[in-house]
Amino acid sequence: MGKFGMNRLRDNVEQKYRAKRYKLWKNGIFKGLLLSILLLGCAILFSPENVQSAVWQANSVETIKAKMQVGKNSYTFEAGDTFYNIGLAVNVKWQTLMALNGFEEGSQYTVPVGTTIKFDGSKITVTDQNGNAINEKELTEADKIDPSKPFANQSSNSSQNGEKTTSVTPAETQKTQTNQVEKSSMVTVKGEVEANQAETPIDKAQAEKEKQAAEAEREQAESEKQTAEKERQETERLKQEAEQKLTEALNKENTESYAELQAKQTAATTKVTEAQANYDGLTAQLAVVEQNVAVAATAQQSAQTALTTAQTAINSATANQTTAQQRVNDVSAQISTLQSQAGSDAAIQAQLEQLNQQLAATQGELNAYGAQVAAAQQSVNTAQAAYSTAEATLNSGVAEKASIERAIGQAQLTLTAAQQELANLPQPSTAATSDEAKKIQAELSQYNDRITALEKQISSLANKIQALDNRIAELDQLIQGVTNEAKIVETEGKQAEDSAADTNQHVDKANDTATEVENKLPHIPANVDMHVTILMDDEGNTITDTTGYVKVSESAPEKTVETLPNGDTITTYTTTVTYHKIANKDKEVINNVDEAGNVLTNLDGYFKINESVAEKMVETLPNGDTITTYTTTVTYHKIVNKDEKVINNIDEAGNVLTNLDGYFKIAESVPEKTIETLANGDTLTTYTTTVTYHKIVNKDEEVIKNVDQSGKELTDLTGYEKVSESQPVKTVERLSNGDTITTYTTTVTYKKIVDPIIEAIKSADDAELKTIKEQIVTDNTRVTVEQADKLVNVEFSKEVAKHFERLVQEEQTKYKEKLVSSTKDEAAYREIAERAVEVMYKFSHTRPSNLASDGTYVVEREVGSQKMGFFSENNTYVYIEKSAVNGNSALLAQLIAQQMFNQYIENEREAGRANDYTKGGHYMNIIMSGHTDMALAVFIMDDEDYPDRYYKVANTVSTGYVSIVK
Repeated sequence: MGKFGMNRLRDNVEQKYRAKRYKLWKNGIFKGLLLSILLLGCAILFSPENVQSAVWQANSVETIKAKMQVGKNSYTFEAGDTFYNIGLAVNVKWQTLMALNGFEEGSQYTVPVGTTIKFDGSKITVTDQNGNAINEKELTEADKIDPSKPFANQSSNSSQNGEKTTSVTPAETQKTQTNQVEKSSMVTVKGEVEANQAETPIDKAQAEKEKQAAEAEREQAESEKQTAEKERQETERLKQEAEQKLTEALNKENTESYAELQAKQTAATTKVTEAQANYDGLTAQLAVVEQNVAVAATAQQSAQTALTTAQTAINSATANQTTAQQRVNDVSAQISTLQSQAGSDAAIQAQLEQLNQQLAATQGELNAYGAQVAAAQQSVNTAQAAYSTAEATLNSGVAEKASIERAIGQAQLTLTAAQQELANLPQPSTAATSDEAKKIQAELSQYNDRITALEKQISSLANKIQALDNRIAELDQLIQGVTNEAKIVETEGKQAEDSAADTNQHVDKANDTATEVENKLPHIPANVDMHVTILMDDEGNTITDTTGYVKVSESAPEKTVETLPNGDTITTYTTTVTYHKIANKDKEVINNVDEAGNVLTNLDGYFKINESVAEKMVETLPNGDTITTYTTTVTYHKIVNKDEKVINNIDEAGNVLTNLDGYFKIAESVPEKTIETLANGDTLTTYTTTVTYHKIVNKDEEVIKNVDQSGKELTDLTGYEKVSESQPVKTVERLSNGDTITTYTTTVTYKKIVDPIIEAIKSADDAELKTIKEQIVTDNTRVTVEQADKLVNVEFSKEVAKHFERLVQEEQTKYKEKLVSSTKDEAAYREIAERAVEVMYKFSHTRPSNLASDGTYVVEREVGSQKMGFFSENNTYVYIEKSAVNGNSALLAQLIAQQMFNQYIENEREAGRANDYTKGGHYMNIIMSGHTDMALAVFIMDDEDYPDRYYKVANTVSTGYVSIVK
């Protein structure tokens, strides 16, 4: 059989080996595919994308990888992404991604949605939602999570750190590695068979024994592999639970903190808004009140001037009356004396005639002076009443102003407090830096490290199982080859026994040959690699559960080789992973600062004034431990001494003086020293000097100088009207004892009396009227109360109203309508005067659209007073011949009232009584409205076309009801 038998045996062994390899490859592919399907199914079942929830959900690494744009090597951040998982998906450390996007460590679970990262080999570009480049960087191996893998799973022919590689698929890699193992095994088998044919005999029993040992070792390796896979599955489950916890923590933290802060911010903002509105309202109210006070002060000054003038007038009239009375008495006495002497003396009779004429003239003067005294007394009474009213109004305004100023001060404090409260509120922040989130993040990092270690262990065990399967197949081939050769020899022996007498010889020879073959078959030594991972704490104790631990180090695999009796070797690579038990340490820190915030190391000379609530800060150390620091800030005041000089001013009776006006210094004491220790530790040294003052006695003298418009001094004011009064000119004479005599000289200018109403009527070309016309017609701006006060004489309007009221009430009485009366609301006449001026230039019921920036439109009324509402408006023009007026304003008032009655009432009576509002609206508004109050205003100027002949009168009549101001 010799060489032919050995070749056939080798062929059978190789054929059996090839069949075994195919079976193993087929079973391996099937099992690998089945495991991949199961793992993919688990990933789908536990994928966050399949969890239907309305809360924030973290996207898994697999989801991010699936959404990577193939070919473009780019990814756009979505809601639910985290820097941590994006980093795992693209093989870039999350710290690097955060730095490129401008985020600080601790925010790896918060991403800017819409940002895109694009890879070009090792180059990464970050762009915002609009495509604008934010950052760009050339990544290095230090930026990778797994140095053995490319960035963003780019193909090998993409540039990685400037190198060009060839793309090889995982299947091709596995196939290449398997072929290399197979080829190596085949070379080993063939080489050793040829080299050891004469050296290492092996029998079938030994091969079967080695096979049993290999199968037992394979079974152990398979058991370890299954155990590792179960642990990996459990770790994956714990990782998914941790991710879910992180999701819940993020949503809980964000919802609770944001909702709470939002509510507080809303409340604080509302306080600020209300306080600001209150402050603004009080400020506006103060401006109005200050204006009213100024008006009241002016009114009081005018009333004081009028009272002084009236009193001067009555004094002058009384003096003149006394003088005239004395002259009457003197003349009467002379007449009485001459009458007793006259008889028939013609000269005495002539003298008596002259005296009688003189007496009559003097008596006339006396009567005139008496009338002046009566008139002056009336003026005094009127001026006194006006002064009392103005003084009361001023006092009320001053009191109201003080009240509002106090309210403004309080409102300012409230506003400042509300603004401070709003400013002190923290801004809503993400929960990624919370203690709970940090703890879960640490757990996720540990799970990922553990999964990576388990995957390496499973891969190592799978390689070991593959090597043992190869070894068992080799042993099966050897055993089967020996058995087949023996059967061939047995068959040939039987054939020889039947055919020849030398059968026994052939059988023995065949048996010898088979035995020789068996004895000469070699044992093929095999090596098995084993990877062992030992988990230990930092004290050297073995651990099985890494929950609450953080990985701190991993040793390089330690290689040990064990040679078995049959020549096989077991190479063990032992990796020791050391974990640290996470611990927390509480620390209290006292931060001593001065009032400027500077840190103090020495408290000598300082005084404690405030201590803050302890501020909590959690720091995570590199080994996973946390240090919780409670920092209390204590504020100190630097003790200082202050010298203060105090001047105590007193009068001669010892009363303290705050105002030295009108006082004269008579003595000054030596400074008296006192020392006071304040609540903040400071000391105050006071040097008090007492200065005594004498109250200067001043005598005031008032001098009234009456002159006409040419400056000529007047002694008799009959027939004159006051036109102006100068401010009193003050002259002071200081006496030797410090007392003073102050003289106030007032110059009063008079003019001959004319009708003021007639005199005040302006020409249509008057500059002021042209300005008003342009304001109304061109600028479309309303007339203010202040402007109307200058153009419309309210008292004259009330005189017209008196005559018009009489005519209207006669008409109402005739038709049994409810009577309307002139309103007692004085402010209503000023307000309606605005419309009379506007109607003169713009005859419409629609007021101009714009408002003046420097005026008012509503007159303020006192609480409890009446306020008339304008429920109807009636406008018209009337023209009055100047010749009919003859310079008499009283007659002008009657003529205007009659013309108004003719137009509003007479001309519209028939239509109004027929309820025809289109033709009788004025009549119905005034006569038939049932309103209680009526106010009107008239604005008079010379007619534009016939200024010498007519007055043009614009008038507005309103009716309505009154209400009480609250």
